[in-house]
Amino acid sequence: PVINDTDATKRALRAAKTVFGNKARTAFPPSTAGDDFAFFAGEASGCYVWLGNGPAVDGALHHNTSYDFNDAAIVPGAAFWATLVEQELAAE
Repeated sequence: PVINDTDATKRALRAAKTVFGNKARTAFPPSTAGDDFAFFAGEASGCYVWLGNGPAVDGALHHNTSYDFNDAAIVPGAAFWATLVEQELAAE
């Protein structure tokens, strides 16, 4: 299972709140999403981040040939990752 590192989660949440303010969500129901992240997190501390891309269009989620990526998610997503990197580099 994916087990988020407490410190990594706090740092990611700080970046998310910087970019998204009160729109940053922290409470989600458990997910059965399959992912290799659990193996990565077993080797280095980290946390699973959901950026979101809006609702499914015509029921097509990612990994579906009919999926339509929401281009409006690119800028806020990049802002989150850039903020997290800048924050981490400043902490070194």
